[in-house]
Amino acid sequence: MPPALSLYLDVVRFTAAFGVLLSHMALAPFTDHALWWALGQYGDAAVAVFFVLSGYVIAFVTAERETDGWRYGVGRLSRLMSVALPALVITALCDALGASLRPDFYARPDVGGPAGVGSGYLASLLFINEWQVFGFGAMFPGSNSPWWSLSFEATYYLVGGLFLYFRRNWWFLLALLILMLAGRTVIAMFPLWLLGFHLFSRPPSWPFSARVTTLLFWASLLALIWLPLADRYLPSSKLWFYMPWGRGPYNRDLVSDYLVAASFGLHLLAARRLLQEGAADTWQRWQGGIRWLGSLTFPLYLCHYPLLCLVAALSPFDRASLWHVALLVAVTLSVVAGVAPWSERLKLGLRSGLQRLKPTG
Repeated sequence: MPPALSLYLDVVRFTAAFGVLLSHMALAPFTDHALWWALGQYGDAAVAVFFVLSGYVIAFVTAERETDGWRYGVGRLSRLMSVALPALVITALCDALGASLRPDFYARPDVGGPAGVGSGYLASLLFINEWQVFGFGAMFPGSNSPWWSLSFEATYYLVGGLFLYFRRNWWFLLALLILMLAGRTVIAMFPLWLLGFHLFSRPPSWPFSARVTTLLFWASLLALIWLPLADRYLPSSKLWFYMPWGRGPYNRDLVSDYLVAASFGLHLLAARRLLQEGAADTWQRWQGGIRWLGSLTFPLYLCHYPLLCLVAALSPFDRASLWHVALLVAVTLSVVAGVAPWSERLKLGLRSGLQRLKPTG
C-alpha cells in the first residue's frame, strides 16, 4: 500500500471514530443542546465507513502479511483481544464507580446495560452478543453499547478467513452456517465489508484523468458529509425490513448504509489513484502525528461510551455548557491515549505467544 494512502486511511479511521464520539455526545444523556444536533446523525455513517475500511485493510494484510490461515487467525484474534480486554476493564471500572456515586444516572435506560451483567460481558468477550440465534436482545457489556459492531466485525473476520484459507466444501458450508446463526442484520451488512475487500484485491480499471479523479475525491467526500444530514429525505429500508442491532435493539436503515458505503468506496478508489508513491513526501512530515492518531482509533471507539457515562455523571458543569463538553472530550481522549500503548503492547504479546503455539509439521 502506498505510504501516503496508508497515512490517509489512518486519518479516515480516526475521523470516523471521533465522529462516533461526537454523535454520542450530541445526544442524551451527555449534553443538553451544547453541540450541533446534526452531529448525532453521523454515528451510523461512521460505522458503515468502518466496515468498508475493515474489508479493505483485511484484503491488504492477507495479501502482504497474513498469507496463511494460521497467521490470519493469530493476527485477527490478537487485534480483537488487544482492544476488547482493555475496553472490558475500563467499562467495568467506570460502571462500578459511576453506579456507586450516581445510581440515578446509571438507572437510565440509555446508560445502564441490560439485565445479566455477567452474561453480557461473557457474550461480548466471545463476540457473539449480536448473534440473533441466541436471542440475547441487544446484549452488551455494562454501559458499553457500541460493542455491537465488534460482534459484526469478528463474524466477518471468521467468515472471511474460512473463505480465504479453507477450500474444502464443508468449510464453505460452515461459513454459511455461521452467517445464518449470526442472523439477518449481520448478513445484510456483510456486503459493505466485502465491498472494501474487493476494492483492494480487485480494483476496477480507472479511466479518469487526474482532474476528474480529484473532482470525484472531493465530491464523494461531500456526499459522505451530506448523506447523514439528508437521511430524513431519503427512502428508508425500515419501512420494508426489520434489521435489529445494538441497544434497543434499533432497526438498521440499509438504504443509508449502502449509500454511505458506495460513496466511501468511490472515495477510496479516487484516494488510491491520487495518493501514489510520489505523494509520500507531502505526508511524511505529518507521519508521526497521523500514526499516533490512527493508534487511538480502536480504543477510542470501544472505550468512549463508558467514559462518557462516568464523566457526564460526575461533571460539575451544566450539561448545556461548553465547559462540560470540553471535560467530556478531554477526559475521554486522555484515557484513550493512555490505553492505546497498552493495547498495542498487548497485541504484540498476544501475537508472539500465539505464533509460538503453531503446530509443526
